[in-house]
Amino acid sequence: ESRLDMRNTIVVYLADHGEILGDHGICGKWAYHYDACTRVPMIWRQDGRWAGGARRSAIIELGDFAPTLLEAAGIGAGPEMDGASYLPLLAGTSLPGWRDHAYVESYNGAPTDPTPPPLCWPRTIRTARYRCTFYADPATGELYDLQEDPDECRNRYADPACRAVVDEHRQRLVSRLIL
Repeated sequence: ESRLDMRNTIVVYLADHGEILGDHGICGKWAYHYDACTRVPMIWRQDGRWAGGARRSAIIELGDFAPTLLEAAGIGAGPEMDGASYLPLLAGTSLPGWRDHAYVESYNGAPTDPTPPPLCWPRTIRTARYRCTFYADPATGELYDLQEDPDECRNRYADPACRAVVDEHRQRLVSRLIL
């Protein structure tokens, strides 16, 4: 009886986005950056590399997947690749200097959205505590305190008490776009 050696096999279950299946009364991802769309599950199996059943909560981006998979396969990622390998995070090792946020962008609005492109193309910075989404019109945006409002129901973007949080996230966005 032959048996597959799982120590030489990597199995990954991953999606590129969620579908917002009824959350916030929406079906389909479109240009919405709710967690139901941007947070996706990932299951990674690589026998002999780490113990099974562990959970990690570091903030990673889909752009980090290819460099991670290449490193796990023993192939170096080229400097032209976006993202960085999070392989040590999977093993439970911290990575000094690892980013504290994720960048999200989309280039499509809902079919019923009267806002013409590119005005409806949002850009989001997601940290452990906040999701802040920016649109072409600086007066329009979304800020959710995910610690106090995990279902993203109270948009605090225009709340004067949250101005510093919005400005901090805007600076992160600008840094990501120009670097």
